[in-house]
Amino acid sequence: MFRAHDSAGLRVLIAVALLLGSMASWRQDRLLAVMGLAGAAAISAFTRPAILAYNRGRERWLNRDLPGAIEQLSLALQRDPCLANAYILRGEAYFALGQVPQALEDFGQATRLAPRRPEPYFYRGLIRQSLGDLQGATAEFAELVRLHPNVPHHLS
Repeated sequence: MFRAHDSAGLRVLIAVALLLGSMASWRQDRLLAVMGLAGAAAISAFTRPAILAYNRGRERWLNRDLPGAIEQLSLALQRDPCLANAYILRGEAYFALGQVPQALEDFGQATRLAPRRPEPYFYRGLIRQSLGDLQGATAEFAELVRLHPNVPHHLS
């Protein structure tokens, strides 16, 4: 009786198929890896100036040079308008300088870019409270608590 798995030719055919499949997979993995590195390099080249400007802005903010921080953070956002952290930090600087409309605009943009971040809701709640809009402040703080029920330090 003839059994297919005993055939030497069939075993060779299976071995060749497996070898060719693994070579194709290796080439595909290499191609994907190269494409991933190229994409990462392109992203890095695009965002690196923005990150450097953000870091300069953060340093100025920490040194309480708020106009300088706003300048650097604005530069970072010109280079990469998707940096939610830059909007949050610039909003904090605007708020500290009493430029409430600009602060609200930045916190709104940060919320659109990163809706799960707690800081924009917190600061918008503080701003609305300082303007006497207690209903708006309550809504902002309620959203903050809804998104982050276990983070009480934002409310202190």
